[in-house]
Amino acid sequence: MSQPRSHARVIRLHADDDVVISLDQLVAGTHIESENVAVAGLIPPGHKMATRAIEPGAAVRRYGQIIGFASRPIRAGQHVHTHNLAMGDFTRDHAHAIDARPTLHAAEPATFEGIVREDGRRIRWLEADRDEREIALRAWSGCNQVFRLLLLSWRPFAADRHHFASS
Repeated sequence: MSQPRSHARVIRLHADDDVVISLDQLVAGTHIESENVAVAGLIPPGHKMATRAIEPGAAVRRYGQIIGFASRPIRAGQHVHTHNLAMGDFTRDHAHAIDARPTLHAAEPATFEGIVREDGRRIRWLEADRDEREIALRAWSGCNQVFRLLLLSWRPFAADRHHFASS
């Protein structure tokens, strides 16, 4: 019997990992083509799925690091979580940042030049009313979810005034 094919998304964080992270809810029987593994049960988004069989007591790796040990047999495609993963002692290699790679930086960092009103005047952030701040944040963030987080976390502090340009 052939397994259903799917475009379910998973992410492998490191080549040495024993698990992948589900980006979508995974249901039993779904074939994950990138791993050539069939899902063995319901796996919520953001949770781990074993990509190979793991024997009890064997180390389980995520990020290329040991995150725990199998407390019972784990089949390829099974959900990996607290019901089958336990902590244990092991020798740690404290080699710091051996996999670190330089990041790409913007040639010119983004700046905030103030909010431009309809009459052409530029105003500072703290001079703007709520609607003007909302429009500026939506344009800057490009994402409604990021916008909501920014708007909810913003607090007016007098000390912040020097961060915003004025004209």
